[in-house]
Amino acid sequence: MVSSSGAVTTSRNCSHEGDEVGVALVLVSLGALFLWGALAPRHQWHCLISWTRDNPRGSEPGQTAYFFVRLVSLAGILTMLVAALAPVVGSIRFREPPATPARNSLEVVWGQPRPVLVDRVFTAAQIPTPGLVQRAITGFQIVDSARRFPSYLFAAPALRSAGVVALPGFLGVAPRPDSTALATASLVVQVRGDSRCIPRQVIVRTLADVVSIGVFFGRPNTGDGAPAAQPGDCELHPPLARTRAFLIPVDLPGGLNGRAVKSLDEKAIPAVALPAR
Repeated sequence: MVSSSGAVTTSRNCSHEGDEVGVALVLVSLGALFLWGALAPRHQWHCLISWTRDNPRGSEPGQTAYFFVRLVSLAGILTMLVAALAPVVGSIRFREPPATPARNSLEVVWGQPRPVLVDRVFTAAQIPTPGLVQRAITGFQIVDSARRFPSYLFAAPALRSAGVVALPGFLGVAPRPDSTALATASLVVQVRGDSRCIPRQVIVRTLADVVSIGVFFGRPNTGDGAPAAQPGDCELHPPLARTRAFLIPVDLPGGLNGRAVKSLDEKAIPAVALPAR
């Protein structure tokens, strides 16, 4: 016994199929009519119209009328082709070039490789530890913690006790939980070095009109905390793929106060421009 709901569903399915067949027949008939009119409008008139006239020969249309019929038929064919091909063309997915990853603000300002903002505080030394390797400081920016300036630095993620900064012997210690290294910094400096090595020491020497800064790299300590066997075994000019960059906040008692910033060998360290707004 067939339920009434099943009968209704079957009836609807058959109705939809019948509608689709009917539409297909109409379209095929229109297509054939348009093609006939485009190829043989005179033959089409004789077959479809002439028998309705008392004098078929005398009432036959002229060449202008046949040209118009051919034109209308071609327009009809073109319209049907466009309607048929539109869904197919719309479904085509053209291969798009891979999107370029958005550049981080740190990378925009400081270049590649993207630097790691170090959230560590340290006591500056006056004499470098033997065996460490001095790395060139590529630039600096002044920091105003009261105004949280530059804003992109205060918004950037910083590492204080995870990742590379957690390697034994890394420069400084993590600041208090309620503070950051930027909160007490007067400026940040960028250094790049061998990715096998880490910044281990910062030298700061202040005079009335100049501040001299040096950053020294070395290998991390061994797992038991002992110094590395060759702490200064760091490549001086590693390729970009094996280079790591760091932004190190530096606290200057009394601030910079307009003093020049130089390396330990008295070379000027360039100030890095702020990102464009």
